[in-house]
Amino acid sequence: MDDCSTDGSRELLEAARDRYGIKLLLLQENHGKGYAIRRGLEVVSSDYVCIQDADLEYNPTDIQYLLELAKPTVIVFGSRRLLDPLITSQQLRPHYLCVTMLNVVVRLLYGYKISDAATCYKLFPLRAVRAMKMECKRFEFCPELIAKASKMSLGILELPISYRARSKKEGKKITLWDALEAFWTLWRLRSWEANHTWSYTDLAEVDVA
Repeated sequence: MDDCSTDGSRELLEAARDRYGIKLLLLQENHGKGYAIRRGLEVVSSDYVCIQDADLEYNPTDIQYLLELAKPTVIVFGSRRLLDPLITSQQLRPHYLCVTMLNVVVRLLYGYKISDAATCYKLFPLRAVRAMKMECKRFEFCPELIAKASKMSLGILELPISYRARSKKEGKKITLWDALEAFWTLWRLRSWEANHTWSYTDLAEVDVA
């Protein structure tokens, strides 16, 4: 997915598409991360999906490790804090504190005891997330996924991953407004209900192998 980037990424992706035969969607207007993910989910054909940002804060080699422990009714989070609880505090202190607060709110509202609610690395069964009818446009993808996973009685498994934090000067885009929107999304979706016709039998048919 390319959300109308202007830094030469589109040209690199087009070259990669021709060389490796990857699926590539090029948006003609910038809409935001959540919107781009939703568009990508429309064309994905695999049983499982993992979000990978292009800035390589996260190491793609960790994805296979997350996939090995994936289950049809479980979402796997790659936590930046399990190996080192202070991994982001020195470089991105405001971000670190916001994530800590987000973790607390997630536990209070939805019962998940997790260490990194805002991690990019969320690996999930495709059928489950499509049933959520995601509405996010920007960074509220993460809280929306968590809230709806809870309402669908999906489990969340956290595994430690490697992480190289970027500063705002290096291109970090998330802002205080995005943090407030995340909290609001968690609060707003308290009353969301899963489709009554949803069946976990569909998920049980997914084979990780």
